[in-house]
Amino acid sequence: GTTFVQRLLNCHEKVTIWGENGGIISDLRVMSERYAKSPAAKVDVEQYRDFSGLADKFLPWANPFDADQFTSHIASMLESLYSNPTDLSSFWGFKEIRNGTLEDIDFLCHLFPHCRLIMLVRNPKDMLLSQYFARWGGKHFSGSPEKAVRQIITNYVKSVESFLEIAQQKPSLAKILRYETIQSDTVSHNLFGFLGLPETGISQKLLNEVIRARVGSSFRDTGRLIESNENQLICALFDKQIEAVLHDVASMRALDTIQNWYPTLCRDF
Repeated sequence: GTTFVQRLLNCHEKVTIWGENGGIISDLRVMSERYAKSPAAKVDVEQYRDFSGLADKFLPWANPFDADQFTSHIASMLESLYSNPTDLSSFWGFKEIRNGTLEDIDFLCHLFPHCRLIMLVRNPKDMLLSQYFARWGGKHFSGSPEKAVRQIITNYVKSVESFLEIAQQKPSLAKILRYETIQSDTVSHNLFGFLGLPETGISQKLLNEVIRARVGSSFRDTGRLIESNENQLICALFDKQIEAVLHDVASMRALDTIQNWYPTLCRDF
């Protein structure tokens, strides 16, 4: 579903949403946290370059930037990679399925305090089937299909927990959308409104093409073929585990929210 949202947003003349970047935000966050925890040697930059007054000092941690400046450099690097320097009025972004943790989302908000976050959720069974049979998905996890299914559902719940927390903390920046509701024309246009973009820049022709085409879907009839016996096995494992995983992992808020989103998900709560 993230690719679908990405393509919808690219139908605006002022928007360029790029694709996945391999979870680089997580890596950059870890780097910034590691640097912030390291000892820092405060020195005058020009004095250090001259070095004559520091020859008798032990300064292995001397750097020309502090932790906040390092984070600022990370933001500048990302902006230089994704933005259009010739059009300062344009909007840029990227879609990433690997940044569903509270720490990663918080870090993004710290890098870009005026950003907008669209956090997409989907029926967990559909999400499981799509992810499990991908070449990078659960089918290729080490261990049994049962363990893979439980891990995918657990990761799903953890992402929902993070999304709910961010949406509560930053209601003006973050919006949770359900995949099942974004295929209508009304909701598609509301996406642009949330981003503060005028409808005059939306190409209805492109929007219609995206909604109709669903290019590159990784799921069911428009994506890769899945053997029916494999599909039935994973569906059965999901039905067997979903209630237990939700009760074991989800907070009451997440449990109530998921039940409200997908009331037929479990037989009995």
